[in-house]
Amino acid sequence: MTSCKVINDRTYMVCIDIVTCSFGMTKIITLASSTAIINNSSFDIEVAENVIKANQIIPYWPRYIKEGVMCVRYLGGILSASCFSIKDKHRTLLRMNDIEHPTLHVEVTATDYDGFKINFSDYKIGDAPLLIVNSLLNQSISFCQKEDFHTQILPPQYYVYYTWNDSLKPQELILATNGDNLTIKLNPVCGIIDKENENPTYYAIFHDGPQTVLIFSSETQIIDAVSDTSSINESMNSYIQIGLRCLVISIINDINHEDLLYISLNPTKDISKYQIDKNRYVKFDGDVAEISDEEGNSIHVKRDTLDGFWVGYGFSTNHQAINLKINNLQIDNQLQITLFPTILYPIISKATATDIPEKPFIELSLFKSQSVRSNTIHIKYFKLLIQEFFMSIDQGLIIAILAFIKQQKDPAAPTVDMNPDLKRIDKPLETLFKGETDNTSEESTIYFDNLHLSPLKIHVSFSMHGAKASEQLLAEYPIVDFLLQILNVAEVQDVILKLNFYERKNDRYTITKLTNEISNHYEDQFLKQLHVVVLGLDV
Repeated sequence: MTSCKVINDRTYMVCIDIVTCSFGMTKIITLASSTAIINNSSFDIEVAENVIKANQIIPYWPRYIKEGVMCVRYLGGILSASCFSIKDKHRTLLRMNDIEHPTLHVEVTATDYDGFKINFSDYKIGDAPLLIVNSLLNQSISFCQKEDFHTQILPPQYYVYYTWNDSLKPQELILATNGDNLTIKLNPVCGIIDKENENPTYYAIFHDGPQTVLIFSSETQIIDAVSDTSSINESMNSYIQIGLRCLVISIINDINHEDLLYISLNPTKDISKYQIDKNRYVKFDGDVAEISDEEGNSIHVKRDTLDGFWVGYGFSTNHQAINLKINNLQIDNQLQITLFPTILYPIISKATATDIPEKPFIELSLFKSQSVRSNTIHIKYFKLLIQEFFMSIDQGLIIAILAFIKQQKDPAAPTVDMNPDLKRIDKPLETLFKGETDNTSEESTIYFDNLHLSPLKIHVSFSMHGAKASEQLLAEYPIVDFLLQILNVAEVQDVILKLNFYERKNDRYTITKLTNEISNHYEDQFLKQLHVVVLGLDV
């Protein structure tokens, strides 16, 4: 994405998409607005001064970008439009002031590499922010949106699908029973209202499939059942632990009998002393040492190395926990002629250099719960940490790897399918946002409380040494061709690339959508760093 200043006008943000055409000789460059509106609903809608027909995508240039507010209504409507924010990533269900079609779902996504996408769609199960259920026998529940004066009353033994009256106001709910007020957010939680009353009211927020539910009850058994309290306190008595001292994998191209890579997961290195605190060290005599405290108590400890690969897996009926560690990883180049014998290995940062055993090179922690009642997968904790590492590679190895993974084709006359190229030219927006307009996915949604992928710090060295690739081979891998052209411009010797972390909290994704977003995030970070650090360009 780049900016374009127009004289006597504003600065426009433009997204640039570059792909190689089917026959590999031409690049197709698509320029699009940084904001695109996608109408996947069944009805034509009006957005500000634009009209968006059903199943249509249009570019959008917001005039009041600081306010970041968009208004929408059905085509031909005479009632006031519904407004929402387009400044940040969110999804909500809009009230449309229409009796036949009272709601319209909107999802706003925002990234650094392809701008804003505003996706409208018809209502489906799970789109309502909240399903409110009043299972009390003789007590009504009053509720309203925070900073909103439209109070609603839900009678006993009734339920209602609720959405916000004003999506620009705080998306929190204020509850009232017998003069007791409570403000809640829509995260899974249990609580109590009217604590001083002889018959207090209990409530719980939980996920029932794709729908978030708020239930009120006077019976704690109902609250415990819907909130899976028993499963929360459930201990994981089953545990499996696997440790491999050393694991070696050799990759060989069996067609031309050429050794490519030698991957080894090795134990951690031995250390001769261990720092307990600032002024105390333990020195080993052979493999044994003695540690004593100020009171004269002492124990003997044995020095040992950590396994190269270790995984622990705990599970119960409703929960699963995984902790995976790769303590030491090294990848060697097995080509006969190479400039870099070792391709990848972890390094100890100068800022944290110490004799204390280093952290695992790769560590994965995961805690997952699955409700049998609603068949909902809930990832409460997912973290992947990768330590600083060195990567050195030459052109010869890249070409050898491409030849290794290249699929063998029949020796028939080559054919070129230019239909994708023609579609990209005729309907560029539809091609760019194909994934956003495809609503046929039946993948289940996974809820994430805390998802974190660590930042990456990579020391990169590259050389053009080695065999040259044919144009036909590079045409099949345009991203590799692009990288080789960039790296051929400047000397790359111990260049440090820093990629930002990826984090999401209290969100939901399908596996396909999540993997695409993560890969796009790190790919964009990587290409930006190449332009800034290697080429010295201001991007």
